[in-house]
Amino acid sequence: MPGPHDFNSPRLGPAPTILLADDEPTPRAEAARLLRGGLGCHVCEARDGRQAFRIFRQHTGKIRLVLSDFIMPLMDGGELAERIRDLDPKVPIVLMSAPLSDEAAELLAGYSDLPFLPKPFTYLELYRAVVPLLNRGSRQPWRRTTASWRNRSGRDEVSS
Repeated sequence: MPGPHDFNSPRLGPAPTILLADDEPTPRAEAARLLRGGLGCHVCEARDGRQAFRIFRQHTGKIRLVLSDFIMPLMDGGELAERIRDLDPKVPIVLMSAPLSDEAAELLAGYSDLPFLPKPFTYLELYRAVVPLLNRGSRQPWRRTTASWRNRSGRDEVSS
């Protein structure tokens, strides 16, 4: 991976694919621009959690990291993380969000084992959140938390 200040440097080796989920078009486009231009990644973009989950299922084994907004319609980032981990417990997931309400912050606290990136973020902050996860040699399985969407809603199925 290039260094954090090599925004315009050529990329070496195969480019990792990142799944980016954010319901807000402008922050999603800016994050995609930084991931593509700054890190040289392939980016699959999703406008909500359900679309992100469909994309992940279609590309199982090809997506090296998921970067997801925490608050989204249809399926939030926590539920998305859990569903993805049901399919691949080793894929790294980074949650991101603008400042949260007290209730949402309490839900996010249940996912403290996942890295969190506060929005808005700089290229260097994105680099520091994503690159170590892409570079780690042995991927450790993720453990489900007590803040599971299943525990707070009673839902157990998602429609495609």
